[in-house]
Amino acid sequence: LKIQNAKTVYLSKDSIINANANENGSGGKVILWADEGNQFYGKIFAKGGKIKGDGGFVEISSKKYLDVLGNVYANAKNGKNGKLLLDPSNVQITTAGDANISAGPNFSPTADSATLTPATIQGFLSAPTDVTIDTVNGGGSQSGNITVSNDITWTTSANLSLIADFNLTLASGVS
Repeated sequence: LKIQNAKTVYLSKDSIINANANENGSGGKVILWADEGNQFYGKIFAKGGKIKGDGGFVEISSKKYLDVLGNVYANAKNGKNGKLLLDPSNVQITTAGDANISAGPNFSPTADSATLTPATIQGFLSAPTDVTIDTVNGGGSQSGNITVSNDITWTTSANLSLIADFNLTLASGVS
């Protein structure tokens, strides 16, 4: 059985996907994946149970265009944080944002690269949800570089993982 890939995915700002556990259990798995373009503006919940359970797993991906302005909540009150995976081709983390996006914070590529503001990452981490930005096998035409031009700070128990297929570069002064 072969499952067909979507060319495009669009989740509106009024859309909610709920994969929460209730009392006991881990949050669910939600994957929004597209071959050509993924626009995520809604909310995804994949929280662990109130009594026991870990947070879930959320992946928002596209081989080419990826625009992430929505919210992800994959935390757990009495368990491990859930995970959010974003995996475009090239990523630059900078406060400059992308000129094609009128409202920030944003994660928005030009062609098959992406610009992600520290504020967007910090928003996910504050949920707290672990965040992985992974350019390995992103599927675009670029090398898979991650460039961090501005600091990213947070105070929760969440973890940030940056996995570059080619280069991971921290600008001078970034900690």
